[in-house]
Amino acid sequence: MTRCNRRQGGFTLLEMLAAIVLLALGLTVLMSALRDAARDQLVGETKVGMAQVARSLMAEHSLQILQPGFEAGERDGIHWRFECTLRDSLPGIGLYHLALTLRQGQREERFTTLRLQRAQVIAQ
Repeated sequence: MTRCNRRQGGFTLLEMLAAIVLLALGLTVLMSALRDAARDQLVGETKVGMAQVARSLMAEHSLQILQPGFEAGERDGIHWRFECTLRDSLPGIGLYHLALTLRQGQREERFTTLRLQRAQVIAQ
C-alpha cells in the first residue's frame, strides 16, 4: 500500500477570517474618507454660494452713494447685514469701512473691505 502525501491546496478557515477582517477594515476606512469628502463638498458649495451673494451685495452697494449706517435683508435663503462706517475723511474724500455678515443656518461668514468715496456736492 502506498500512501499519498499530497496536501490539498487552498486556504484554511483562519486565513479566510483574517482576509475578511482586513477587507472590512479597508472598507471602513474607505467609507469614512468618502463621508468626509461629501461633507467637505457640501461645506465648499455653501461657501461658494455665500461668496457669490456677498460679491453681488458688495457690488450693489458700491454703485450707491455710501452712507454710514446698516441695512439687512435676505437673498437666496441667506440672511445678510451690511454695515457702513466712516473711518476717516479728508477734504473732499471719505474712507468707508464696509462689513457684510451672511448667515445661513448655523454657518456665518463675514466679508469686509475699505472704499474711498469722493464727497458728493449737493446742488442748491
